[in-house]
Amino acid sequence: RQHYELASGRFEMGLAPITDLHDARARLASREARTLEAEIALGDALQALRELTGDIPEALQPLADGFEPIDPEPDAVEPWVEAALEQNLTVQSQRELVELARRTVKIQKAGHYPTLDLVGRFNNQTTDGTLFGGGSEVETTDITLQFSLPLYHGGATSSKSREANEQYNKARSDYEKALRETERLARSSFLGVKNSIARIAALKQALVAQQSTLEAKQEGYRSGLFTSLAVLDAERDLYMAMAEFAQSRYDYILNSLKLRQADGSLSETDLELASSWFTAMPTNSGMTDEMKDEGTPN
Repeated sequence: RQHYELASGRFEMGLAPITDLHDARARLASREARTLEAEIALGDALQALRELTGDIPEALQPLADGFEPIDPEPDAVEPWVEAALEQNLTVQSQRELVELARRTVKIQKAGHYPTLDLVGRFNNQTTDGTLFGGGSEVETTDITLQFSLPLYHGGATSSKSREANEQYNKARSDYEKALRETERLARSSFLGVKNSIARIAALKQALVAQQSTLEAKQEGYRSGLFTSLAVLDAERDLYMAMAEFAQSRYDYILNSLKLRQADGSLSETDLELASSWFTAMPTNSGMTDEMKDEGTPN
């Protein structure tokens, strides 16, 4: 909007062509449309947050200017994959289901097997006599072996065995799927962390360069060295770099938490650490104080 007002003023004074004003007006309208889209997306995201927490925060805390990403420890993907395949909660749950299904198969198959039971019986019988006697007490003890061979139960045993086998095969399939998904999550999250760190460093330098470029072209536009379109392009490039820089920092946090989730080590401490990276004080722009200290003009 500031550039549009500048272009409008220069056009009214006869210092700029009508095309400069049209370019500025078109870019302003496009930016207002994107702002509206972003506000709608923000509102939807807040409603999604409400679904999870039951509340909508009054203000969103941005990342602190001093936030610096750190490499994962260990700084290699294979240890993370190995830990995930062993400790991931979904993998552990599916592993237990496989073991339970295996035991169920054994139990159902046992219905076809003969059984040999040892049966013991003790009996005490007392008979009352008369006034003249004749009462008695008899104790008997029996120990027997009972052999049972199931021949046919109407197919019930075979049906239960087949059902148990199907459940076992399904449990194994789900377990193998969980292993593959967990390995993919661990690898993609680790690479996401490393990529985010590299992007943060690169975009940090790009922001400094883009800010300097914009200010130089704004000054050049006032003196007639650059066109309005050149200034608008520089503004667009700066805001794109700011958005990418912010997104890369958030991607780092999300991938770090996903990596912990993949190997089953995500804890409340990790969430508290991530929370400490945010500050209640809103920043004025995507440029951090550290960037400005590197020589970026105000």
